[in-house]
Amino acid sequence: VVVSTSSVALQNPVIGEYIPFLSRIFLENRIIQKPIRAIVRKGKERFVCDVRLKFRLETIEGKRKNEEQRKALVSLRNYYDLDDVPDLSQVCVPKACRNDCPIRTACRYHQYLRAARQTGIFVQICNHNCLLADASHRLQELRPLLNDYQALVIDEAHKLPEAARQMYEKSLSAEDLKELCNLLTGENYRLPAQQLREKFQILMGAMCRGELLEEAQRTPFILTPDREAAIRDCL
Repeated sequence: VVVSTSSVALQNPVIGEYIPFLSRIFLENRIIQKPIRAIVRKGKERFVCDVRLKFRLETIEGKRKNEEQRKALVSLRNYYDLDDVPDLSQVCVPKACRNDCPIRTACRYHQYLRAARQTGIFVQICNHNCLLADASHRLQELRPLLNDYQALVIDEAHKLPEAARQMYEKSLSAEDLKELCNLLTGENYRLPAQQLREKFQILMGAMCRGELLEEAQRTPFILTPDREAAIRDCL
């Protein structure tokens, strides 16, 4: 079973209250023979990298540092979940771990991954972003982030579309387009930059149609023929 929540805060009562309660009831009524095992699944950015933590602690050793931040860093020797000690993202697990990491076998994050993949785990708890990322991995035939499951419970499902928009949408502003042209000019691609600048102006005109920019930003996007032509020209 996978239980997906809209926030990390909602995961605590699920694993701390609801699942232990259900497990006790099922055991007392002999529906199951062993307690239900559950684990919270999170992205690697929510866990401490022991190598980064060691380096960070060595860096601040003997220096005048914010005492609260220093204590928070020291506490991470006992906690590897950054949700327990927020605002310390500089010591999180990197996107790609080094293959020659000196403490890979003893790394607390990799120990957590090995525990999460055990066959005895019956309930996996994650947020909507993790659920969607797992679905994306499966669609691309990459290694799934979650163990295979047969049932899915989506808590606060009305927030799932917003999570999908945050994960999958791409945004491009007039400032982004201007910066791109400036970068091309700086690399001596002056003619392509000028051509692209002209195409972008046509595109922005097709988007706004003379409206105030603030009003255009609040208008639902409709792909009209002239807008599609302007986008194709830019591409």
